[in-house]
Amino acid sequence: MINALAFVDVDTGDVDVISKGWDFYASPVFSPNGSKLAFLRWNHPNMPWQSCQLVVADVIKEDDSYALGHEVVIVGDSERTSPQQPQWLSESTLLFTYDK
Repeated sequence: MINALAFVDVDTGDVDVISKGWDFYASPVFSPNGSKLAFLRWNHPNMPWQSCQLVVADVIKEDDSYALGHEVVIVGDSERTSPQQPQWLSESTLLFTYDK
């Protein structure tokens, strides 16, 4: 089984995989103008409250498909970190809970 983060066009059913390679993805949220996407990702055997990453990436539209670019890990690495519940407050401010 392959897990991925994807855009789905609900009118056509077209699927654009925008991130893959991690075991789990959760909590995707667009910035207010839709130019950025924040999301969580983690690998087995961890659970998101044990260790995960909060990532922010640019949303890129190319022709009729979408992709992510310039991914930045905001918090989370090899240490036991657990960012959760990302919410955009503005175009440049992301709020999240964090437990290390």
